[in-house]
Amino acid sequence: MELNVTQNEIDLFTSTLWKDVRKLVVGKNGNDELTFRRYSDKIISIAKELPFLEFLKQQNPSWQIPKILNHTADYIEFKYLDGIRLFNFIIELRYLYFIENSQKALDIIERIKIILTKQLVDFQRITRPWCDKIELHYPFYERCFVPIQIISGILSYKIDEGEINADIKAITEIVSANSNSLFRDAAAKNAILHLPELYYSNFKYDDAERRILIRSLVDKNYFTDELLNEKIYQFDFTGCVYLCPQIDDLIAINLHESMVWASSSKTFYESNLDDTIFLATMFLRFLRFGGRKLAYRLLHKEGHKIRFRYDYEKFYFVKLVDVIERLQQKKIVKGTALIAVMKQFQEATYIIPNKDYFDPTGEKSQICYIDTPQINYEQ
Repeated sequence: MELNVTQNEIDLFTSTLWKDVRKLVVGKNGNDELTFRRYSDKIISIAKELPFLEFLKQQNPSWQIPKILNHTADYIEFKYLDGIRLFNFIIELRYLYFIENSQKALDIIERIKIILTKQLVDFQRITRPWCDKIELHYPFYERCFVPIQIISGILSYKIDEGEINADIKAITEIVSANSNSLFRDAAAKNAILHLPELYYSNFKYDDAERRILIRSLVDKNYFTDELLNEKIYQFDFTGCVYLCPQIDDLIAINLHESMVWASSSKTFYESNLDDTIFLATMFLRFLRFGGRKLAYRLLHKEGHKIRFRYDYEKFYFVKLVDVIERLQQKKIVKGTALIAVMKQFQEATYIIPNKDYFDPTGEKSQICYIDTPQINYEQ
């Protein structure tokens, strides 16, 4: 399908949604150690991130952080962790539950959520003094409007900008006024389960073969609380230059599409549905979750295949309709244009573009994951 892609959409995508703008490189250092380098970007400099990581280490947190081996003005070099991204492990658990009715898989996801929630609460506790140092204000309004602007432009879908701007402003003012915690971005994609036996390259990047091993370990009750607490490592604290509502990261843990099959996620959702801050924050978080994935689908076809191969972005736009309707009932959202946009975006999740508009040659994006083949860097 041919889409209406102009340089404007590509530029907006590059500056606001493209995740590979943050350079990540895996290689060996002078001591022949396998390491992971994360380079500075426009959001946070190494000079700002390094003191924060040192601060976290000094607080003796209840979670694991990859060891810092080296740093320069351009990058921080971490010890490489072979294993499986926690998100991918949860996807395998979900498969075992829905396809094979594994109650043990359901038990493990519930225990993982308890661990992640405890770690987040601990993070919010120990970083409370750091909040006073925050000088940057998260651009809530821009982060909501830009995905709508990009996707609507690609789809040639005319939006009522005046009405949408007013309603987004009303929602984001609530979020901004209640931002009192550091933005951790506590989704499972920002954690590693450091178990070398589950490292992808051991299976020649074969999902089915790795699933067989995970099924076997689940059935043998291998994933104890002690092991999970010891082997879950948290990484990517680059968002901690911003403040957000305390419930924002709880939404990430409970309501990311990969997590909602857990019974506790349903309880969390239903128990907060009447809370205005929750609804406003969920609108922001879900529009970012769904908007980025749909923009990737439409603009960066090959990147979407790799980065979001296990994601289902329609989920977020369906939920957003319900959230907006509840905000209408509270007289926060006054118009109907936002709902119309979300329904249009639901349909767009079925589009399969004819080409990759963002990276037609495949040279622009060097996609690198902690759970992928190793890429050597120059010494």
